[in-house]
Amino acid sequence: MNSICFRCHLLLVIILFICESSLARQWWTLNPFLGTGGATAMDFVDGKYGLVAGSDNSIATTDDGCTTWHQRPTDKAVTICAVSPVEIWITDKNVDGVVYHTIDSGNTWVKKDIGSGDIIRKIVFYGNRGYVVGDSWLAYRTTDGGESWKDMDVSPAADFVDVEFPDSSHGWVIGSNMVETVIAQSADGGETWSAETLPVSIRLYDICAPDSLTMYTIGNDTGHAFIYYTLDGGKTWNGGTDSIPGSNHRWIHFIDKNRGFVFTTTGIMYTTTDGGHTWPDSQSLGFSCRAVDFTTGGFVWILSAATGGISLYQSKDTCRTWTYKGRETAITNKLYEVSFADPSHGTMVTDSTYYITGDGGSSWEKGQLPDSVQLPLARIAMPAAGALRIISTRYQVYAKNSPGGEWYSSDLPEFFVPRDYVFLGTSHGWILGGVKYWERGSFKNVSLVATTDDAQTWHEIWSDSTVNTGSICFIDDNTGWMTGASGYLMHTTDGGETWSKKDAVPVANYTDVCFLDDRNGWLLAEYDTAYQTSDGGATWKAFYLGSYQNNYIMSKMSVCDSSHIIIAGTRRYNRFAADPWYYSEVVDFKAGVSRNLLLSRSQQDISFNFAAVSDTLIWVVGNNGLVQRYSQTSTPITSKVIVQNTRLHTSPVSYKYNIAGSTLRINLFFDMAANIRVPRISIFDLKGRCLYTTFIRHMNTRFAPYTISVPLNKMGKNIYICTVSEKENNRLYSSFSIARY
Repeated sequence: MNSICFRCHLLLVIILFICESSLARQWWTLNPFLGTGGATAMDFVDGKYGLVAGSDNSIATTDDGCTTWHQRPTDKAVTICAVSPVEIWITDKNVDGVVYHTIDSGNTWVKKDIGSGDIIRKIVFYGNRGYVVGDSWLAYRTTDGGESWKDMDVSPAADFVDVEFPDSSHGWVIGSNMVETVIAQSADGGETWSAETLPVSIRLYDICAPDSLTMYTIGNDTGHAFIYYTLDGGKTWNGGTDSIPGSNHRWIHFIDKNRGFVFTTTGIMYTTTDGGHTWPDSQSLGFSCRAVDFTTGGFVWILSAATGGISLYQSKDTCRTWTYKGRETAITNKLYEVSFADPSHGTMVTDSTYYITGDGGSSWEKGQLPDSVQLPLARIAMPAAGALRIISTRYQVYAKNSPGGEWYSSDLPEFFVPRDYVFLGTSHGWILGGVKYWERGSFKNVSLVATTDDAQTWHEIWSDSTVNTGSICFIDDNTGWMTGASGYLMHTTDGGETWSKKDAVPVANYTDVCFLDDRNGWLLAEYDTAYQTSDGGATWKAFYLGSYQNNYIMSKMSVCDSSHIIIAGTRRYNRFAADPWYYSEVVDFKAGVSRNLLLSRSQQDISFNFAAVSDTLIWVVGNNGLVQRYSQTSTPITSKVIVQNTRLHTSPVSYKYNIAGSTLRINLFFDMAANIRVPRISIFDLKGRCLYTTFIRHMNTRFAPYTISVPLNKMGKNIYICTVSEKENNRLYSSFSIARY
């Protein structure tokens, strides 16, 4: 790649980094799926920005007060701490004594080992100062943003559950062991600690420390509530068992010296106006509580129980009134297909129902199927606004021609299994299918059925038991193409009655074919290659797509113009291993350059289908009710349909760097499952000038750490951009900033 092109590419990287609006942030998830238990933890910065962690350990972030959500690449989160809208800390469920840090809103994560092998229960940060506490006497602090951690000697030994510092010096830790309850205090930033112990083991849950002298803590003991507090820095203590009515108390917070709140898991809120001496007022909120968070500006957030989704309530007036901000989950099964007639009108289908939108996806409504429908459903199309064609696996096609029109059905041949279809308006349609056998999803006894009367009747117009076809394309009522395995491409000019074979096609297994007109078209090969013709198929030009996996199946494409296509596909990697990975990808290929619009990895099957309404508006649906929308030009939307979403996973490259003397050392960790060949590491200044470039030529260890040493003679005190890309095809794997002060 020449220097001008590379600088343009780098300029894009710099702009994306500074604006914090990377390509991944152009995807909006309509109600993220966070495991069957839904969201279990949260942390909000203010009334707009916050994040939640799910029962499957994934996280989702919002920056507009829960109107839209962004699924974030992690499968580790148990405890979370949002320092700012871009800086987040989380703990790892599967690895004790490990935390992860991000400075780009969760797109990439850096692992930090604190030096203990115990479960972390709480992590808090105040700028570069951070504290973690947990089981088996775990208590650590950092003063350099998590680069190094120091053990805090908090005695006596206990399972610690919470830590809070109202200023840089004064802090509190609470916990308990088998015989006593521990409340520890520090006056020097955590360097030394003194402890107050209670002679019984009471389970404490929460700390509220408004200032250096005041601290409240709350807990329960065999059905009795317990509040213990000091107003003079621990010299004297007040409260005790039954100091507040009820039970199941978990959270306490004071907004000033007199007014405070206590919340129970069952959704009861208690208030005090005399500094906690009495709690005369209680209120049933009408919903359960999983977490409570007070933020700046008088905003209060409560996370409630949900099945699969997010159930959040927000108060803008410090607990006087509450507004539901959640995303409950109703769709739990796979969405098989999505289809749009225009940017406003679309539909998507599960195996038992369908959904429609008339406002570009701002709202979705569940459709009404005819009583005689034979389930399961398989495919859906919207050939015109409000018109629908639904294909059942029971050899039926259900059709209607307007939003208020009547349903009618027609029969397909017996044992006919649909493979691909085309509808041109409401009148003409073709369905390719046959008797399926399980070898790469191909068919034998392939046949093509067609309709010319608004799908009222279907007739077989062509069949062949010797070919293996899988995709069709029609540009008008007469002209079409059909393709499949081993370089198979046929052409028709009479609506599919007769076909002629194209002999100049390169030999490959083709998964899709699409023509713009009778001369300009594309073929999609299953492994990383697309072929383009501008002479009706007489000659073809090959383009390598540079997909994420070598054995990656690209299954579907949409053609924008003669040099621009959008491709999607999924693939199970390492399928015979105990922990196989599933990859999904949406690629924008324009003028010979590939660009990933969506790249996801999961240990769950995340196979999906997509509809490209245009090159700037794409919809994706898939397993677990996955619904996502990509848009470059329009603002995020709010969806009223209730859906789930599988999580996106991290970049195949993570990093850590430090500056020692006159040398910058960068540790790079590569996920070798990503099949990275020869990565190029480059460092640029903010003007796009390349200051340093090197290559790693031998990649042979999974998650291998590689250390790059860079002399600082060209790097003054400034911000720089480091990029990690593939030497062969210039694909960008990761970019991050390096600050030298």
